[in-house]
Amino acid sequence: MIVCEVCQNEFDESAASCPDCAREAAVVPVVDPFLGLTVGNLLLVERVGQGAMGSVYRAVHQSLNTAYAVKILRADTSEDETLPERFRREALACSRLQHENVVYVTDFGVDPKLGFYLVMEFVDGPSIGQMLRQGPLAPGRVGRIVEQVCDAMTAAHRLGIVHRDLKPDNILVYRDPARRDFVKVVDFGIARIRLEGASEELTAMGTTVGTIHYMCPEQLLNRPGAVGPRSDIYALGVIVYEMIIGARPFHATSMLELAVKHATAKPPLLSETRPEFEGSQLEALVHTMLAKEPDDRPESMQVVREAMTAAIEELVARGVEGSAYPTATPPPSFSNEGAPRMGSRPSMPVISVTPSTHSLRVRAMVQRIREEANNSAVATLLASLPSSDALSGEALTMALWGMLQQEVLDAPMGSARLAQNCEHLGMLIGTVIQEHSAGTPSEAQQRLFRALRNVLSLAEKDRRAQVIEALRPWATHPLFPEDIIPREDRRSLLEKLSAPVSGDAIRSLLTHRIELFGGKKD
Repeated sequence: MIVCEVCQNEFDESAASCPDCAREAAVVPVVDPFLGLTVGNLLLVERVGQGAMGSVYRAVHQSLNTAYAVKILRADTSEDETLPERFRREALACSRLQHENVVYVTDFGVDPKLGFYLVMEFVDGPSIGQMLRQGPLAPGRVGRIVEQVCDAMTAAHRLGIVHRDLKPDNILVYRDPARRDFVKVVDFGIARIRLEGASEELTAMGTTVGTIHYMCPEQLLNRPGAVGPRSDIYALGVIVYEMIIGARPFHATSMLELAVKHATAKPPLLSETRPEFEGSQLEALVHTMLAKEPDDRPESMQVVREAMTAAIEELVARGVEGSAYPTATPPPSFSNEGAPRMGSRPSMPVISVTPSTHSLRVRAMVQRIREEANNSAVATLLASLPSSDALSGEALTMALWGMLQQEVLDAPMGSARLAQNCEHLGMLIGTVIQEHSAGTPSEAQQRLFRALRNVLSLAEKDRRAQVIEALRPWATHPLFPEDIIPREDRRSLLEKLSAPVSGDAIRSLLTHRIELFGGKKD
């Protein structure tokens, strides 16, 4: 891999020039001094991306063998006094955004050797930018991707977070076939977050931050206070145009010419290249998203999502090829192993549950969590997601597991919060087991059980005992692994009383948890 000294774009050595700025001479081999270093228990094993703020590495937890992504701030921060603060705000933005389509940050700090770093969820898959190097995408896939990006950005905008650098390289797609075209939005590094007592703008007077190919006119012209949620809508409009056509709407021989076109030139219609889109709702939506004035664009990302859904439905009715989302699509395959892959917490398992079987059990579980823990992080996550009827069982299970495992590990010992989280974790495991009628665990269930073992290995003794207590009702189920709950803990009180008298038997009886009048005594 080589990197362009001008625009910092990383690309394959076989390329004659930088695909973004077309510079032929300004490329140098990538030399990486960080590979092999550690951040806590994480070993940096591969650099998987590089941007304006820093580099992203795939890291492996040396004890758990779990993949994470570590983003390290560029060393030349002295040239830009705002860069460390923008980096800190990326950590803040992602940590506040608990949404399934946004990468989750687990740690932020300063290392003596590496400098500022973020530890994030690792997304094993290419970016939309990488996918577009093979050509345009089918409208059905575009619709599915855009809906998820809109969901992620709607959650961000509700928190007062404006991305300001939305582009194909910041939208990643999982390779996992169980999560076809499941995306994550990354790199909120230059996000503007409205916080009390904080400066609203992090850019110096007269400067512009972002990626010019997807930058809205108000951002290019640096209009004070003009950059907001509709600026992200403009960037998404450029992305949609590129996904449909296979090229960006504006072409130029210099960055200045490109900026002028974004600020003043009328964007071409989709039908100028693809006649089948003439007069379609999709063409009208993209054209409106690319309006020069923010007030002329759709009101919100939610409006864009609804309009995109309607536009794809219209294309399906018109019989436009590729408009219907495929029922079976192989995972994306790319020769470039350097695809940007970012991400936080260990990879969360996905449980395959069909809508017809999951709706009643999952809906009941979701309703109970909302009623019993309406102020918890899990309930907040559920409130930000679509209804359980509209959400696939695998997506909902992934989201719930990701929150519950962390809640169980973080809740204070002896607290009502921990007891409630353990109970909800047991409910989730029970729902997953009940939804699978085969005689052996599915691959997805096996991933969940592996993750459950990791949680138990990280928990201290008393916490582990409380988790095991919540799992006990399922311990005898044929699908539940025998090694998760120690065999001695599986025995009932009657079995312990019936056991031959021995030191182990007496010790087992004395340590049995006895339930009296709804309270548990040791």
